[in-house]
Amino acid sequence: MEELKKPVEIIFQTEHFINFVFGKYRDKRKMKIRELKQEDSFQITALLNQLGYPNTSEFMEEKITAFLKDPNEITLVADENDQVIAFISIHFIPQIALKGDFARISYFCVDENHRSSGVG
Repeated sequence: MEELKKPVEIIFQTEHFINFVFGKYRDKRKMKIRELKQEDSFQITALLNQLGYPNTSEFMEEKITAFLKDPNEITLVADENDQVIAFISIHFIPQIALKGDFARISYFCVDENHRSSGVG
């Protein structure tokens, strides 16, 4: 897995968490888990359309640029044969009264053709 930016590196470098989110069969499927890239824009738009969010292509490139710059945002994708088949978008919320921070899953989608197959 590629090196991740903080604060997610502690959470996402554990095999248990990756298996929980993206399925224990990822090695059998030749699926890679990686951070979102700008060139994933079209595929993320298609997945969001499956969730009922039409017309996101109008602003997706801007959103991805902003997410990639924000240290409190991370989007991981499941990549199989150079196709994004799932993604999870996580927002970290700094906490002043606690040592750690909170994390909120904003979006999670598995392509409809890959659901119930151990991906998500």
